[in-house]
Amino acid sequence: MGIGQANVKAYNRNLRDLIHHGKANPSMIISHELPLEEAPSAYKHFDKRDEGWTKVSFFFRTPHNKTGPAVGIVGGCHFR
Repeated sequence: MGIGQANVKAYNRNLRDLIHHGKANPSMIISHELPLEEAPSAYKHFDKRDEGWTKVSFFFRTPHNKTGPAVGIVGGCHFR
């Protein structure tokens, strides 16, 4: 599993313009919400560019917390 940062500054103005002109809708970004133990499978879907895998929100399972709060972003996946 690898990690890296997206070059956000290179895309900010382009994305802003697409949203402003109604050509992009950022409201439907997270496509899947999965427990952390399913991360290897999710990364395989990203690597293969499987349809419908835009961003995944992972959560940590604990005895008292089945769907904990967001804790960060790794690659194309979001951890919560």
